[in-house]
Amino acid sequence: MTDAAPRKFGFDTWFDDEGRVLSHTPVARSRRAYSLAEVEAIQAEAFAEGQADQRRRDESLTAQSLGEIAQASARALQALDSVVARYRSDCAELALATGEAISAGALERFEQAPLTAALEALSEELSGTARLVVRTGVANDEAQAMIQKAAADAGFSGRILVRDEPGASPAAFIIEWPDGRAEYDPAAAADRVRLALQSALSAEAEGGVDLMNGDQ
Repeated sequence: MTDAAPRKFGFDTWFDDEGRVLSHTPVARSRRAYSLAEVEAIQAEAFAEGQADQRRRDESLTAQSLGEIAQASARALQALDSVVARYRSDCAELALATGEAISAGALERFEQAPLTAALEALSEELSGTARLVVRTGVANDEAQAMIQKAAADAGFSGRILVRDEPGASPAAFIIEWPDGRAEYDPAAAADRVRLALQSALSAEAEGGVDLMNGDQ
């Protein structure tokens, strides 16, 4: 029996569970001490990484906040458009109602004023006409005298026939002559003005807001 010389093993030798040598690879040892410069460098690197991470978080929160602000602003502008549309609609309605009230009062006091204005406007066209038929809602003697005078003032020297128009308002009239016809009805005129204003306001809505009704 030969005595084998004992073999020295270092602390970097690895064994398995049965005692066989697995490796003599040196085990990396962690450093237990750092210089002041190394510590400061590590701190600076960690601080920079922390700052970068916080900056990314802040940028994400900022983008999210800006998106929410944009959405809120869009909703506010949409609501403001509706408010402006309703305001303009109410103003237009008030203007129409005021105009109609003033017009009704004026026509009640000066029933023949529209007819007089029409005869003056048609004076050149009626200059060569021999006969004129005027249909009005008020065909009494006073109205006939006023129509005769208005026609004479407009330069019409032909024959004037004044006829009663059943169902017509006092200020309404129809003028007929061989080559033409003119008529006026306060209610129909008010409807045309309302329709024209509604069309004008709706045209400004650009398909988004109905400025006449204040609706989208």
